[in-house]
Amino acid sequence: MKSCIHIISVLAVLGCVTSADRRVTGAEGGRVEIKCPYQDGYQYRVKYWCRDSCGNKDVLIRTGKADTVVTAGRFYLINSVSAKTFTVWMNRLTLQDSGVYYCGVEDWGKDTLTKIHLSVIEAPTVSTRTIFPVTGFTDTTLTNTSPHMTDSTTTVKTCNAVLRLSIGAPCVCIMILIVAGVEIVTGLGRFKVKPSSAQP
Repeated sequence: MKSCIHIISVLAVLGCVTSADRRVTGAEGGRVEIKCPYQDGYQYRVKYWCRDSCGNKDVLIRTGKADTVVTAGRFYLINSVSAKTFTVWMNRLTLQDSGVYYCGVEDWGKDTLTKIHLSVIEAPTVSTRTIFPVTGFTDTTLTNTSPHMTDSTTTVKTCNAVLRLSIGAPCVCIMILIVAGVEIVTGLGRFKVKPSSAQP
C-alpha cells in the first residue's frame, strides 16, 4: 500500500502544476502585457513564456538576469525580483496570435504553469472623409455708376454651389466678397478728380 502511494506521489511530482486560467485581449497590430506572479522562494528560478502545449519547441522567451529585460523577436520579458512577478510583452499582434499560452516557472519535475487565453481582435477601421472640390461658379457683372471711373464693368466670381464642407463654405464665399470689394475700392483710388480751372 505504501509503495502504491509512493508511486502516485512520484507521478504527481513529475507533472506540471497549473493555476487558474486568465484571459487577455489585444488589438491587431498592438501590444499586450501579461504579469505572471510567483511564490516566494522562486525569485531566481528560470521563468518562461510558452504557447500550448508548452514543450521545449513552444517556449517563446526565457528570463535572463534578474531585473533585466530580455528580448526575443516580438517578445520582451523581465523578472522583477522584489515584486515576485515576471512580465511579458507581445508586440505587433496578429490574429494568428490568438490561443492558449502559459507563464512558466521551472522547478525540479514540476514546473508551475499559469494558463493565459489570448484573444486578438481585428484593428478598428479608420473612417476617411472625402473633400469635394469647389465647383459651380458663375460670372456676375457689377456696373460702375461713378463718372470718375473709366472701367465700365468689373467681373466678380460668386459662388452659387452648395459646398459640402460645412465649415469651409462660408469662409470661401466671404473671402471672395472681400476680394471683390478690394478690387472696386482700388479701382476708385486710381482716379483723381481734376480741380476746376480758375475763371479769368
